[in-house]
Amino acid sequence: MLIKNTLKNIKVILKNAVEKQRLHKVVEVLEVVENDNSNSQKGFSLPELIIVIAIFAIITTIAMFDQARLNSNTLLTNMAYEIALSVREAQVYGIGVRDSSFSTTATGIFSGQYGTHFNMATPREVMVFGNASETYVPYDPSGPNAQARVRYVFENQRGNFISAICVGNLEGNPVRACQTGQPEIVNVAEVVFRRPVPAPNIYKGSAVGTMTPAPAGERVYVVVHTLDRANCRVVVVEPTGQIRVVDSSSGLCVKSQ
Repeated sequence: MLIKNTLKNIKVILKNAVEKQRLHKVVEVLEVVENDNSNSQKGFSLPELIIVIAIFAIITTIAMFDQARLNSNTLLTNMAYEIALSVREAQVYGIGVRDSSFSTTATGIFSGQYGTHFNMATPREVMVFGNASETYVPYDPSGPNAQARVRYVFENQRGNFISAICVGNLEGNPVRACQTGQPEIVNVAEVVFRRPVPAPNIYKGSAVGTMTPAPAGERVYVVVHTLDRANCRVVVVEPTGQIRVVDSSSGLCVKSQ
């Protein structure tokens, strides 16, 4: 009986010791977790903060330069398409049903013409004008009914400008050809439409008073540059009446030399 009680007591002691050991292990685990949480709340060190700020500064600088280049290209493209749309507007008026008189009220006169006027003297301006008669009359700012003939004026005020105007069939690069003294370069050009033909009548000259008809089949090239001449577009009016814009990525328009 004594031996039995002794074994029972030893068993209880061992059981208590095991339970204490388990609790000790649990306490160790809790301490480890607490230490990890306290370490995770310490934040960044000073060198880490400096590196992160430097990375953000580099990314911001690159984004700002790219944004400026994107804005410049977008404004240049917008100007080129505004010029193309001005030619299209004259075409729609010329072959459509726009009254060609200069009266403020409708007169039912549809026998006139409409055209787009390009002049190197005003490189940031494109004008859509009307002719009341079937006979071509070049637009002259100082001529009779000058203001009444104007239907629409596009004026760019963001630095981009028309750098060259050519009339002909240029081979290779029209920008280089227009800016190297080729015979096709002109100071003034007008693209005129008269119903019912969508093909344009093209006139060219060194000044308003020297306008002459261009030979059949010739094109009009209007070169548009950024202010620093680093990028450009070309508006091309085809003899069929098609109007297109060519950018520098197509190989026809390169940096000004």
